[in-house]
Amino acid sequence: MKGKRGGFAPHVDRPDQIVNKLRSDFPLWVLATVFMLICALGYIGLRTMLGKNTDQRMAAHHDVVKMAPRAANLTITLP
Repeated sequence: MKGKRGGFAPHVDRPDQIVNKLRSDFPLWVLATVFMLICALGYIGLRTMLGKNTDQRMAAHHDVVKMAPRAANLTITLP
């Protein structure tokens, strides 16, 4: 031991071995499916929340713009 520096954690696996253990524990398609499910739920939740919020805020401005009344239209045909 004299002259050699001791390791920080001598019994820890190397990083490449940890990656191999993680790959063997969960298949890639399981991780991708879980990620896609979380993203889909987040998208649906945000879309619903923003839709309701938009409807509530726009209801206050419903009567701001009114359509002009239709003008009378008269068509005369001569013989």
